[in-house]
Amino acid sequence: MISLISFISLKYLPRKEAINLDLLYRERPFVHKIGISSQGELVVQTEVYYHYLPDLFTDFAGNHFSDKELTKRVESYFIIKPLSEMELEKDYVILEEKHLVDLTKFAPKCKYPFSILQSVKETLTSNIQEVLMELEDKTTKLERVISGFSFNEKCNVHVGGGLIVTFNDLKLCEDACTDHLQRELNHGWRIVACCVQPDQRRPDYILGRYNPERDCKDTMAKRG
Repeated sequence: MISLISFISLKYLPRKEAINLDLLYRERPFVHKIGISSQGELVVQTEVYYHYLPDLFTDFAGNHFSDKELTKRVESYFIIKPLSEMELEKDYVILEEKHLVDLTKFAPKCKYPFSILQSVKETLTSNIQEVLMELEDKTTKLERVISGFSFNEKCNVHVGGGLIVTFNDLKLCEDACTDHLQRELNHGWRIVACCVQPDQRRPDYILGRYNPERDCKDTMAKRG
């Protein structure tokens, strides 16, 4: 299911994690300092009212000020503390407001709360297994056409391809040995079908050839 989502409070993520979740993000300007607020949230100094703790001035009472004269006091909830060296190495980026995700893959990986704004249900008519099976079947049929042979599933024998339409002379060789069959091939006959018999040592062969002198009035096939 394809969904348009928006995170409830998440604004920043380490680059590696954002890429893993396939989220949209933009680069954080180098001058923008990122830190942890008093509420434990990740924030950037450029946001309104936020001040970076190392940039503030402190009086003897522990109060923080944004100027050296200690006239502009900064409340604690507007102060952000610097990240640890380990956190800084994560290279945080700024997330976009909305993201288009495959919800079935995204939800198990995401550990942050988000809301679904809109969803579109996929309407695939077949799964990948069906597609592969159909592709394999078409490939097999194509190979048979290219090789010039087809397969008679009823008789379980291979029969000739397009060349068979040129034959006008047929011959049956029953219980034929290899030597006899070779002599027939030397005389111009070609194998139309090889019929294996259950009650004899050798198969029967139906042979065919084109004979320009053949009398088309003949109705009987030869026996060999």
